[in-house]
Amino acid sequence: MRFGQTLLLAAVCACAAEAPRRALILWQEHPTVAEANNQQSYRAVLELLGYATDILKTSQFRQPPADASVILVVSGGAGARLSATQQEHIARRLAAGGSVIADRRQDWLVQLGFRFPGRTISVGTVSDPAHPEPKLEWRGRDPVEAFTPPEGARTLMLDAESGQPLAVAGRRGAGRYLYLAAPLDPHTPYGTSHYPHLPHYMREVFGLGPPRQGVGLEAYFDPAFRAGVAPEQLAAWWQQWGLRVIYAAAWQEPFPFDRLLRACHQRGIRVYAWFAFPFVTRKFWDEHPEWRERTATGADGHIGWRYPMNFEDPDCFRAAMTWARAVLKAHSWDGVNITELNYDADFLDYLRADRFGPMNDEVRQAFRRRAGFDPVQLFQAGTPYYHGRNPGALRRFLRFREDIVLGWHRRVLEELTPRGTSFSLSGFEVIVTVLDSLHGDYVRPALGVDARRIAGLMRRFPFTLQVEDPAHFWAAPPDRYLRFARAYRKLVRDPRRLMFDVNIVPDRDVAHTALPSATATGIELMHTLAAAAAYSPRVAIYSEHTVAPHDWILLKTVGACRECPK
Repeated sequence: MRFGQTLLLAAVCACAAEAPRRALILWQEHPTVAEANNQQSYRAVLELLGYATDILKTSQFRQPPADASVILVVSGGAGARLSATQQEHIARRLAAGGSVIADRRQDWLVQLGFRFPGRTISVGTVSDPAHPEPKLEWRGRDPVEAFTPPEGARTLMLDAESGQPLAVAGRRGAGRYLYLAAPLDPHTPYGTSHYPHLPHYMREVFGLGPPRQGVGLEAYFDPAFRAGVAPEQLAAWWQQWGLRVIYAAAWQEPFPFDRLLRACHQRGIRVYAWFAFPFVTRKFWDEHPEWRERTATGADGHIGWRYPMNFEDPDCFRAAMTWARAVLKAHSWDGVNITELNYDADFLDYLRADRFGPMNDEVRQAFRRRAGFDPVQLFQAGTPYYHGRNPGALRRFLRFREDIVLGWHRRVLEELTPRGTSFSLSGFEVIVTVLDSLHGDYVRPALGVDARRIAGLMRRFPFTLQVEDPAHFWAAPPDRYLRFARAYRKLVRDPRRLMFDVNIVPDRDVAHTALPSATATGIELMHTLAAAAAYSPRVAIYSEHTVAPHDWILLKTVGACRECPK
């Protein structure tokens, strides 16, 4: 099945209230792998943007489309197969008012004023002046044929080292063109490798109107990353970006949550209390060293950004729930989001003793009663239970940890789920966010998360399951969410009770990919959100501060098309 026909496109159909934009792509019949990726990328991106696309084999190309609003796409591979007559047709149609996207050297471009001196450059870091963040790099240092653009052409992207333009736009007679010095994407069929901001270029060059307002998206908000910004300003931004729900980090004290909720409610934005148990607050950690989680070395269990507490200590758990209930009572929240209620671990080696928990007294005693040995011995090389020589002993403890994490979810839901509440967006909603454990080998043993068992609690508690992609998936192709949806819809039949959380972060590892940015942006981000929305009408983003403002313009289009009839 070609990419343009996947379930992904169900999330981004053209809105029925307006005629779909159209594009015609000249198609190579026997392309190389790189050329096949490139022409497929044009089709995928155009359809993602709501275009109805047609393909036409180069051998069958007789006349450009008569409708000047139809964008003609001529890749370098297709252009090289065109006769002089066919190329003349393109040049004339452009001058008469047509719209054309072309890449690489093509003979007809000389008529527009392009000059190709016959040398190439190796492109690494690139600059997009209109979209300076995030930073972009062509990781393959792909070669590009140097060129001089026509007089009056506008540079959209350039090579940071040489200053060579990489994307330019201009007019020819009554027509408009967008020229790319390199293929859109020779590495993947997604169109993500070279020109992530192509949708913005198209809006500017071809005069497309602003995207339709949609149902909006949901995002995480941590006040620590917005220090000094007034709640009213935040709410105004979020409304402009199309956000409909905010998950506010409830552990950030002090913060004027009343002002935030009031400003958001005035703009139709719902605000949920975001809890990150077993972390409570930094103050809670500082005041109760006796309740801190412990690692296998006996040290405090501060492994990642969180300061986790020992929820197996009854006094600790009761104090944490008392705090949470007070937070919920103090403000007019619209819901609660219980996220990553699990253990933390080292990402490279989850069995690293100084970063492995739980090894508090309550857990050690309970496991000793069940299994007959102290779990600390799993990390002592001189004992028969050392995990390196006794994998069976380790499996028993890992299963024990999973039981604890499942029990935490049950207990926290019992504490924080309003009595008598049924699943309804019109009332107070409870969301449980879990890391996906069905598609990798890390989450379940490292963090104690069995998403299948946690989803089973939905039969008893009326919560929405939000599935988060773990770090090792962050640089994977966008259609990973289609795989997630196929797996989780077997566990959650009602799509209103299932949603996905997309992590947009600046520290993902893209060294061995063709992605141009450490932070997902532009086309990649649109593909990812569209795939995440393929089964459920809701998508969450981490976070509101990591997405570039210009990307929110594109993401509102994805949200809008969720309302279209399929």
